[in-house]
Amino acid sequence: MRQTRDADLDADDRADAVKDLAEADARLKDLDSAAKALKEDPVEVNVAHTGWYALDHGIEKWQQNPALMIYKLQSSVYKFSWLLIPLSLPFLWLLFFWKRQYKLYDHAVFIIYSIAFMSLLFIVITLAAQLGVPSGWLGTAGVFIPFLHITRQLKQAYQLRWWSAVLRAMVLTWFITIVLVLFLLILVAMGMTG
Repeated sequence: MRQTRDADLDADDRADAVKDLAEADARLKDLDSAAKALKEDPVEVNVAHTGWYALDHGIEKWQQNPALMIYKLQSSVYKFSWLLIPLSLPFLWLLFFWKRQYKLYDHAVFIIYSIAFMSLLFIVITLAAQLGVPSGWLGTAGVFIPFLHITRQLKQAYQLRWWSAVLRAMVLTWFITIVLVLFLLILVAMGMTG
């Protein structure tokens, strides 16, 4: 009796497998016919039409020579890095607008020192990577050293307590992310339209 039950299961399994194979074969035939249709009638989606000629022209230039556009973007980063100062000023001001003893000049000096430190840190990390320092160490340094620097700089420049400096550094980290995104968007727009 057990052998008949096994035989019935084997027959059912075979029938299911034959049915699955037939379905897969039908799908393959559908895919073959779709591939033939695409070869006969290719679809191109290379042209952008935003209605703004300068942007359309920039997108077309980007598509024609992406390597040149990336090179232009890289060369623009250091040329226009001064733009980070006016972009950052309103965000830093938001952290201290009720403290009247700190003027925009104080915030500008803070930003300039921060940018100088980050530039030097980037150079050191780049050189360390060339010397073979493991990327895990460099990534950790790239994340924690800027935060520690900003916290200490906030504490000293604005005469804050540690807890207040840490909280403001956390908020400032989000502000820095917004500033960097704005900066990159401006550079991309300049590269595409200029």
